[in-house]
Amino acid sequence: SRTILIGTGVGLAVVAALWGMAVWSTPVPAVSERSIDAYVDGVVLENASQDPADLRFAERRLTDAIEANPRYREAYLARGYARFQLDLFDDGGPSGSLEAAADFEAALALDDRDPIAWSNLGAAWFWLERYEAAETATRRALAIDPDELVMSLNLALLLTVADDPEYETEMARAEAL
Repeated sequence: SRTILIGTGVGLAVVAALWGMAVWSTPVPAVSERSIDAYVDGVVLENASQDPADLRFAERRLTDAIEANPRYREAYLARGYARFQLDLFDDGGPSGSLEAAADFEAALALDDRDPIAWSNLGAAWFWLERYEAAETATRRALAIDPDELVMSLNLALLLTVADDPEYETEMARAEAL
């Protein structure tokens, strides 16, 4: 067993060394002060206000953050959410926002393992009455985070709209969470 333990230790050391060299040699993207400042301004307003004028300003600041750093995933998510909230203030009631959906898709193009981004995309498609796309996105969110109550309830709502009998199963699952 001594040989096995030494061999395992050496193998782990080699893997750790290779991983360390890969991380060390990967360049870190330059931080953009403009992007960070714009992001913070936008997120603070988005979270602190339900005033459409403030949400529009937040949307503009988050656009500035994205222009300064097109790979700023969190800025896409925040701008999508600001646009989603703005849609709720529409005079005719919520009808969906293609722009919000595009922002969530842009965030997912940068990291497709984010259940919140998938869930928000599902909600955006739901309000646009694109139920099949909404269900696909919501199921992707649940595949990543199966114990999230809101996502489970969103799926149950989608199944209700689709008159799918699986609704009862999903509601029972949500109640168990």
